[in-house]
Amino acid sequence: MADDFSRSIARVVVAQIAEGTGFDTCQESAVDILADLLLRYLSTVCASSHSFAEQAGRSQANLADTLLSLEELGVTPDDLHSHIQLQQVRNSG
Repeated sequence: MADDFSRSIARVVVAQIAEGTGFDTCQESAVDILADLLLRYLSTVCASSHSFAEQAGRSQANLADTLLSLEELGVTPDDLHSHIQLQQVRNSG
């Protein structure tokens, strides 16, 4: 049940991202694949964040743990900052 719910939410998120980046339509199979990739990516980030928290002697992850996890996957704070700025420009114009 939770898996179906997560997949449904991921499909909506993928569709919204596609629409926000200029796509008018998407094939169902493409949305399904991208939703699966999104869920796997989030699962990886969460598991890695949890590991960093445990290594620091904490039971819950914090922002620093999540940033370390993203960096481990090749996403830098500068990348995040650039993405936020781009979204702000898109939303204001």
